[in-house]
Amino acid sequence: TRKGIMQTNDIQKSLKKEKTVCYNSPATTNAMEENKGMQGNIYLYIIVMALVTYAVRALPLTIIRKKITSRYIQSFLYYVPYATLAAMTFPAILYSTGSMATAAGGFAAALLLAYKNKSLIIVAFGACAVSFLISLIGG
Repeated sequence: TRKGIMQTNDIQKSLKKEKTVCYNSPATTNAMEENKGMQGNIYLYIIVMALVTYAVRALPLTIIRKKITSRYIQSFLYYVPYATLAAMTFPAILYSTGSMATAAGGFAAALLLAYKNKSLIIVAFGACAVSFLISLIGG
């Protein structure tokens, strides 16, 4: 209808005005000028990150040549992979769905099934099913 087209045009005009004001504001201009320094040579950034990653992995191998005899350090190093995996996985679990309730329900179901020594596929399907059911209920 004619009225709907006029409203759409008004909305488009107001959006154009907002964009113009936003891009021409002093704060935006200053931020864009500051970011120009960050858009340097991308290959340099990749090389630096590759060197840092390599150094983190290679330095312990080159510095520590003899066997670690301290029980404390051995026990600490034993749990590092598990702690790292948990630190990377846990936030992804909580924010994997649109709702915290469905994510928490699926996580609780996975914990319960894993505690009862169920197989990995049963744990995964159970967590998905519980999360789906909670989303159907309205969570």
